[in-house]
Amino acid sequence: MIISTTSIAIILGHCWPIFLKFKGGKGVAPAIGSFTAIAYEITLITMIISLLLIKKTKTASIGSLSGALISFIPFISLIIIGVYPMEYLIFYLGALTIIIIRHKENIKKLINNNERKF
Repeated sequence: MIISTTSIAIILGHCWPIFLKFKGGKGVAPAIGSFTAIAYEITLITMIISLLLIKKTKTASIGSLSGALISFIPFISLIIIGVYPMEYLIFYLGALTIIIIRHKENIKKLINNNERKF
């Protein structure tokens, strides 16, 4: 339970930092770090797919969102068969929710085809 709680706290601190007037990032970087510590195999595969999507679409938010969503099936499957404890499900669903909430504006821009490309 400590790993899940600490990981969510890190993501929340990244997204809404006290010292920056609660204006922070989107939570992807600390989520990747935490997720790598928990399930590096899934993170490696997910990062490769996400980076390929970013390269193809030239849109970072697509890579961030797809990475969070793509890891869902393998991670949940490993929890169900008992490779990882059920507490990691709480972390994963919490992190996924935070990432989606923080990307709300990007999702709107993607739907309207206005998202910035690099």
